[in-house]
Amino acid sequence: APQPERNDQESYQVWNARVSLDDIAGPGDTQLRIAVWGKNITDESYYTNGVNIYSTFGFDVNMYAEPMTYGVDFEIRF
Repeated sequence: APQPERNDQESYQVWNARVSLDDIAGPGDTQLRIAVWGKNITDESYYTNGVNIYSTFGFDVNMYAEPMTYGVDFEIRF
């Protein structure tokens, strides 16, 4: 019988953030946008999915979400 408690996890919160500056005058008639962003900024560890095959093969497979990631976006609009 499946044992879902082997794949259980406690509740969690994932925080993402993005701050951008828009409509910056660029060279000629161009417009610029600069953004700084972060995903999972508290670096929360949680499963995105899992398979319970303990009763058949003796182990479980759980896939973790991506760790904290961050970056900068630059856009030029013509």
